[in-house]
Amino acid sequence: MPGRLTYEQAATLIGCAAHDLPVLVAAKLVPVLHYGAKNATKYVPAFELERLVHDVSWLAKVTRALSRHWRQKNERRTSVIVPVHRPLLPDISAPEA
Repeated sequence: MPGRLTYEQAATLIGCAAHDLPVLVAAKLVPVLHYGAKNATKYVPAFELERLVHDVSWLAKVTRALSRHWRQKNERRTSVIVPVHRPLLPDISAPEA
């Protein structure tokens, strides 16, 4: 195993998607070797990640952090949707007696 892993390699080792790694880094659950430019490639130390993936309590924290992130993201998306209220129109199909 190489000494450093990209987000894609680290995600494979953890068992999540590469787009989940920034969430885990922000939650301080995954260490990063260098906090450079925003668009720079970030690397994760392989030996540290290898140790962490064998820790059941760490895996539980990862699962909770990802669940919380996506639940909050989905709640924000659904809270923006405003229901459209249509005025009630009289039913013209039934003749009035």
